[in-house]
Amino acid sequence: MVIHIRFILRVTGYEIGIIQQLIMKCFPCKVFTFGSVPPKTYLPDSDIDLTAFSDSPNLKDS
Repeated sequence: MVIHIRFILRVTGYEIGIIQQLIMKCFPCKVFTFGSVPPKTYLPDSDIDLTAFSDSPNLKDS
């Protein structure tokens, strides 16, 4: 399963981590940031790009 999530919020690196943890607690998956988040070049009004990967047979691609 692959889920692409795009947030357009004013968040900090700490809050991005909380969003990742929340998704991983709700779904059996690993969540990764991409785009401007990993190099920490995002601005306060930038979108936050997250991708979730799961091998769970109970979840379908969406």
